[in-house]
Amino acid sequence: MGYGKLVKRQDIEELENNSLASYAVKSGKSKGRQHKEKEHPYRTRFQRDRDRVIHSSAFRRL
Repeated sequence: MGYGKLVKRQDIEELENNSLASYAVKSGKSKGRQHKEKEHPYRTRFQRDRDRVIHSSAFRRL
């Protein structure tokens, strides 16, 4: 996976499954969402959650 290359979500999840420890929480094995969302083709669920936190006004006030 090179710099500046778009990587599909399925490839990221496969990389997580192959490289993270067996006890690690993988984004593809998330319990889901309270409100249904359309899957993003390039970002995992955890990446979307991280971006929501980082770009929230509450986090910016810290």
